[in-house]
Amino acid sequence: MSNKKPFWLIDEHILEISERKNEILSYLENNCEYYVLPYQPFLSMNFPKEIVSEQARCGIVYGSMQFVDRCTKETNLYPSSYYDYDYFHLNHYQSMFPPSYFLNHDSVFVTYSWLYNQLDYYQKLLGDRLFIRPNSPKKLFTGTVVENKDDLEMLEKTSGIVDKTLLNVSSAKHIEKEIRYFIVNGEVVSHSQYHQNHEIVITEDDDDRCRELAKCVGADSDPFYNTFVCDVGLHQSSPKVIEFNAINTSGWYLGDTNAIMSSLNDKLISEFIDYE
Repeated sequence: MSNKKPFWLIDEHILEISERKNEILSYLENNCEYYVLPYQPFLSMNFPKEIVSEQARCGIVYGSMQFVDRCTKETNLYPSSYYDYDYFHLNHYQSMFPPSYFLNHDSVFVTYSWLYNQLDYYQKLLGDRLFIRPNSPKKLFTGTVVENKDDLEMLEKTSGIVDKTLLNVSSAKHIEKEIRYFIVNGEVVSHSQYHQNHEIVITEDDDDRCRELAKCVGADSDPFYNTFVCDVGLHQSSPKVIEFNAINTSGWYLGDTNAIMSSLNDKLISEFIDYE
């Protein structure tokens, strides 16, 4: 590998709304080559020439799923992303860990039409208040509580849900706090709280119980899929995994950007050397 620093291609919108914008830019200035540009779904993205040449370039794309998906296809960056569409389906990654790790270990997977037509059955099975979310990582809607068919019909009107959309359905549960853990090569490198009692509360607070579970998740992760974010919540004072997401398509909140980005840079360089 040449002595060039890893190249970071950054989604302008994600950077602008980041709580750590200045810290991210400072790290990029000192440790990377980078370029910031807006996502333009119907226009040319005007990438820098050095990342569209035939020769592969060590680097990564950070931004929305749509931004990352397009940029990984149209540039020469490698490994470019840790977002894997198949892996981040809920029913896929849940199957790779003990059910006891997960908050919604009592859940079932059904299509929207199946749930709508048999709502009474699932309420008898799981309780009157159901929590539903899409199985796909390309989330058509955020997780929501359903109590009757009116709730489902409203969801149908306000999202891209269709009859065959696969849903994860569980009992609704109270979550005392939620913390995002940043896992790189199976190791927890940083964290940020982002919810408390279902309200947005972004702090640097941590919780020993949640961290221990996140460390177990990292240690148990597949070597090919060991870099991601793991959201852990406290339910009845017990830590439970809420979900996984890709580290380069997720918000970093008040995570330690130096720790996250330096760990990713080390991983990028190592993987690019192996690739060469």
